[in-house]
Amino acid sequence: MMGRYTEGPPMPKPRTARTPRTLLAIPVSLALLGFAPGGFQAPTTPATDALLPLLVTRGGAPAAALLAREESGIRFARAGRGIDRADHFRAGSITKTFIATVVLQLAAEHRLSLSDSVEDHLPGLVRGAGHDGRAVTLRALLTHTSGLADFTADTAGTVPVTPLQAVRIALTHPRPTAAASPTPTPTTSCSAWSSSRSPATRTPSRPSAAS
Repeated sequence: MMGRYTEGPPMPKPRTARTPRTLLAIPVSLALLGFAPGGFQAPTTPATDALLPLLVTRGGAPAAALLAREESGIRFARAGRGIDRADHFRAGSITKTFIATVVLQLAAEHRLSLSDSVEDHLPGLVRGAGHDGRAVTLRALLTHTSGLADFTADTAGTVPVTPLQAVRIALTHPRPTAAASPTPTPTTSCSAWSSSRSPATRTPSRPSAAS
């Protein structure tokens, strides 16, 4: 038979003489409790609890969670509304894996070539500020060597945009001088991947040699 355990009162300890260390601990403890002179006021809200909402309201995160471990155990803080099935989250860079997989599958099926230019599939899309879709290949889009700027630098990743809007934002930034030809050093560009989404959905009617 299981019962409910209740801890009894602590056993009395033998009295000992107060040492200077014990006497010193008394004012220190009072100071920590907010009784220190000079107008000192102990914080009523832990710094971590105050920081957590700021990650959402100012940091642009869709949600935030915090795990604090202490010697006394784990404390569960009050939270706001829970996550719902209908909530939307920004997929972010995980979509690059899906896009690259589809493009490589289309290349294996000879429906496009990694050496194809953006102009071959999306005429007139990449033009302006020194950018020319005729000189940008699908391979350059997938390897981040297209020279297109990252549109998330302008939106901070918090403003919903369509792939077309992302490309237009990128085209407001001039092409880097060092990127007169495809840059040998890959740079993360979400705009380039926005451009590469369309060839995956608008494949050419006639097959081309895959690279």
